[in-house]
Amino acid sequence: MLPYAAYLRIYEPVTAFPEPLRSVWTAYAESGRRSGRAQALVAEHGEAVRRLASAVVAPEAESSHAYVRRAGGMLYICPWETRLRSWLAFARFRDGLPPGLSGAFLPEQRARQASAEFERWKASGRTLHPHILSSTWHVPLSWFVPFDPAERRLLLGDDDAELAGGTGGHGGDVRHERSVTDGHGSGDGPEGGWPGGLSGLSGPETGAAGLPGGAAPSGKPQGPVGPRGPAGTWIAGSGDVPAEGGGSPGPTRAAATRTLVYVTAMPEARRRLERARRLADGLPGGALEPGHLDTVARWLAEFHPSALVELDYGGLVHLVDDERLRADESVREMAVALAAMERGEPELTLAMHRRLGARWRSVRALESAN
Repeated sequence: MLPYAAYLRIYEPVTAFPEPLRSVWTAYAESGRRSGRAQALVAEHGEAVRRLASAVVAPEAESSHAYVRRAGGMLYICPWETRLRSWLAFARFRDGLPPGLSGAFLPEQRARQASAEFERWKASGRTLHPHILSSTWHVPLSWFVPFDPAERRLLLGDDDAELAGGTGGHGGDVRHERSVTDGHGSGDGPEGGWPGGLSGLSGPETGAAGLPGGAAPSGKPQGPVGPRGPAGTWIAGSGDVPAEGGGSPGPTRAAATRTLVYVTAMPEARRRLERARRLADGLPGGALEPGHLDTVARWLAEFHPSALVELDYGGLVHLVDDERLRADESVREMAVALAAMERGEPELTLAMHRRLGARWRSVRALESAN
């Protein structure tokens, strides 16, 4: 896991998990063991760096942590599934190398051990579909498709909470999402959810099997980044950013909230992908590969129909300044491109494609910068 990565996450209703997981995740969501979204990203990255330093492909036990959201009175869970994601990443890495070359990166004995552990996992019938996909140095174009411009949530960490422009969709509902990080949460919405339940997350198009890790939760309030103090809450627009542990406000906590996120309901995500799939063949070459859309659609199909889908720019927000982040309307540009194709306006479609391409080429170029 690299620091400059974006994430596509699935949050399933806690009721979709079988027992004992349902009870485990419910207790976890109410405990002090979980951290805010920003702290969780730091913790995940730290774990990955330690594995790289020790030549460990995957942790010995599955992670017992998750991202948590609340909406419409429902609790939603997105498990980290670090072990599964590590195995899948290693398999992709090995498959992409010429035969015999993987030994230059990892001792063959360790590679065989990791492969054997993964085979035992697969033989047990456990899922091979993680709740989290990641992409380093860019957001794949297909990831913009499931979302609507009105579902945009931008936080710049300078007492500024910006919402999607326009009058369509559900922008008015998102204004009521006040709790950004609740001190012992992970980017939850408010306890009462968004007004109107899930309808606040799925407005119309605007045109533009055991406990993870095999262990019970510890009784000690311990988050993935260390012991946690009293809850600290930042209310968007309040101009007051409490430090961790309830101390005085400080710039470190404010900077940690800098983010760009979209959240939608699963039915809307699937519908938008299906629409894009019908239109993709008419888009400019390379603009939106049907195969990439199919991959995302198949992944979404593995999860509960009432789940939430989240696009999180993650560490990519640190590659651009506030002005460029504020100007990033990639989801809107993709929506405009598709709508223009549907109306028979190829010139507008091409213009949006070029704008998207230019933005993300400049970001990806930073990967090779020195």
